[in-house]
Amino acid sequence: MWCHLLLLAPVVIAGLFLVLPWTTALPIALVVAAGTVAIVYQGWRAVRQPVATGPEALLGGPAEAVSDLAPDGLVRVRGELWLAEARPPVAKGQRVQVVEIAGAKLTVRPWS
Repeated sequence: MWCHLLLLAPVVIAGLFLVLPWTTALPIALVVAAGTVAIVYQGWRAVRQPVATGPEALLGGPAEAVSDLAPDGLVRVRGELWLAEARPPVAKGQRVQVVEIAGAKLTVRPWS
């Protein structure tokens, strides 16, 4: 909710020039504008970050087969055990890649 206050920055800057002499208002306006740009830039960078949580974060990532996957078994992904299905079959200890998530079951393939 506080992020909406950034929309008031142009109003504040314009108000400075109505109340103060321009020689005083200009440096203050530049500082306010620079701060606003810095905050917006950091927010923009945060929005562009890749997904870090949830099932979407697992897709395409590495996993390790804890048991033989012929075709079902267990894999370890980020320290968690998941039920997985592999085609073609994968041996225990082999590195695999998560290609799909259906509920609580992963579909994996050998790491390439």
